[in-house]
Amino acid sequence: MVDSAVFFCSKCRGLQGYTEYFIPVEAFGNSRAPVVMLSLNPSHREYTSIRPGAKTHPLYSPLNNDGKSARDCLNRDQIQRIRNRQRDYFQTGEHLDWFDPAERFLNMIDTDSWGPLSFGINHLENVANVDIVKCPTDPVWGNIKEDHDAYISNCIPWLIPQLFNDHVKLIFVNGSGVYKALKTLTDLRIRRVEKPQSVKLDSGANCEVYYDKVFDLFSDKFVFLTGTSCRISKDHYGQFHEGPQRERVAEVVENVIQRMGL
Repeated sequence: MVDSAVFFCSKCRGLQGYTEYFIPVEAFGNSRAPVVMLSLNPSHREYTSIRPGAKTHPLYSPLNNDGKSARDCLNRDQIQRIRNRQRDYFQTGEHLDWFDPAERFLNMIDTDSWGPLSFGINHLENVANVDIVKCPTDPVWGNIKEDHDAYISNCIPWLIPQLFNDHVKLIFVNGSGVYKALKTLTDLRIRRVEKPQSVKLDSGANCEVYYDKVFDLFSDKFVFLTGTSCRISKDHYGQFHEGPQRERVAEVVENVIQRMGL
């Protein structure tokens, strides 16, 4: 869990895509889980999309639901409710369908392979879904033409405590864009344990599976890292379809985790 000041942070005000009404996301799911699934930044659809079968306000926005117009108006009780919503995100049945393929992918990995991490690993609510950049943006990250480095740099103080603590044992990067962004962070260093293994996809592209250690330069702690260069979440570009190729990639990830000896 990061400091509650993250919900008031306005360092990125003025950057392309920054919106005052999108509250930062600490993590979706269990923020104290042993596995962190790392992505780039939350989707603004959390604040603008209507959920099929949603039982509450059609906008899944703590800001709207709590009747406030700006993040700096939040009080302690509202912050706790926001944290609770983010923690229980996958238990409501109203989460974005973006996450569904990720859960199916995790389910393909034999839970015995995770060793002590196997507690509930087949349910996304037991994985900390953490973004490098805490604020949703509009337009989405891929359509922002500038300011990527500034966003990432501003979020380092919130991210580092989420990666290096007493409970995180494994970081899973979701896509090559996430891996490249992680490598730009000046407060950590990635050391390769093995050369990435490559899996040929049906599209003809290669999906690499990482096996690294990530070191915190200030504490000398490290966390194992794996993940895929292809996104295991919903991919609108057809990079990673369902089917046998997903199973092949999951098998390689499983073998990497076994060799970590966690």
